[in-house]
Amino acid sequence: MSGIYEKVIKNTKKIEALLEEKLTAEGKGLYEKTVSVEAFVDQDIVKKIRRIATIRNKLMHEDEFELANTDSFEEDCKDVIYYLSTTEFDQSITPKPAGIKQSRNARVCKSCGADTKPILHITSSGGIFTNESRRHICSICGETMYTSGGGITFMAFIIMCFIILAFIDGILKEIGVPTGLSTILALVSMILWIMKSKLVNLFLELWKRKKKSEKA
Repeated sequence: MSGIYEKVIKNTKKIEALLEEKLTAEGKGLYEKTVSVEAFVDQDIVKKIRRIATIRNKLMHEDEFELANTDSFEEDCKDVIYYLSTTEFDQSITPKPAGIKQSRNARVCKSCGADTKPILHITSSGGIFTNESRRHICSICGETMYTSGGGITFMAFIIMCFIILAFIDGILKEIGVPTGLSTILALVSMILWIMKSKLVNLFLELWKRKKKSEKA
């Protein structure tokens, strides 16, 4: 493993050095340097650099990670190094800003930094009471970018509301509340419970956004 580790570090450092030397790339690591100059670089090479950077990060941060195909990795490194070494880049031309895609479905992968349209993977088909669950996978590094769907259906929600309403109504009748009044009180209680749940979710979302902005 030490030999592979040395190869990965040596190649990534060489690529970073070439990005700085030939394109005056800026950033902390290979991803950030690539993003800063990707508008000037062939997109196939950009994808290869991102794959290389993903492997490097996994090797550094994941104890159980093993490089499945060393030949493919070395081939990508050779292609990138050759391209960067032999290409004369004209940075006087103002290109389209990096990261802007035509597809509305393109998103930035938090794992590899790629701005790509994710691949859809259905994790649960759903049914009468549950919605379909989906994983959106990065087409570059294969990591999950985000999830969508899931949860209960509207029909399940309505049924649940009727059950809760009947349960509260029954308790109120047991303690002596008149029938008509117990139904009204049960309905009001259920509405307040739903509103409280929505408000809690809203406050949690606002808190998460605040934390993200503080980190940024």
